[in-house]
Amino acid sequence: MVAETAQCAAKYGSRGSELYAVQDTAAATENILLSAFALGLGGCWVGAFDEGQIRQILGLSQTQRPLAIIPLGYPADAPRTRQLKSTSEVTVAFD
Repeated sequence: MVAETAQCAAKYGSRGSELYAVQDTAAATENILLSAFALGLGGCWVGAFDEGQIRQILGLSQTQRPLAIIPLGYPADAPRTRQLKSTSEVTVAFD
């Protein structure tokens, strides 16, 4: 996932390039992972990488910031399923 920081900055200033671009990319990454899961694919959100190396490999400009890598594929094993708690089993405490 690559953010176009210059476009975000043009409309929203530094808040756009430093915050909104990251938020937009995070939401898109999560949506991709959820969609992949619905299609029977496995995926992983990778955020620990060298931005400079990825920028060079992909031929990105300095205004394009790589923020996430999403490897996708069919899992070798079926994912475990968990039984979710009902709303009556969940309690929330507010101070």
